[in-house]
Amino acid sequence: MRFQQKEDIAKFQSSSYYSKVLDEHVKPVSYGLVSVDFESEVEDDIIPLFRRGEDFNYGVEFMLLISFLETASRESVEDALAHLQKLIIHYSSFIVQATSGCCLDHMDSLYSHASVIRFP
Repeated sequence: MRFQQKEDIAKFQSSSYYSKVLDEHVKPVSYGLVSVDFESEVEDDIIPLFRRGEDFNYGVEFMLLISFLETASRESVEDALAHLQKLIIHYSSFIVQATSGCCLDHMDSLYSHASVIRFP
């Protein structure tokens, strides 16, 4: 789901209906339910999105959850994320859309960053 503001995510997650859906339909695995919220920007230019046409109507979503060691330097983290972005750009011919960003509650989560990559 995509929200315009962080506050909208909080409102959605505090909804009793959302909690009910989770309780009734989501079976947590042995290590618990994984939920990751991350902040990102999407393409500002709408023309490339329209060029991909019906590719947005179907496809496969790949979610990459990233966790760095606490001892990792800031430079190492930035380098790893830059290499991920280069990889996405290198394979852009068969990636419909890629969205990456920093997790909003990364202090309370195992993950600090996330990416959602859509393939045809």
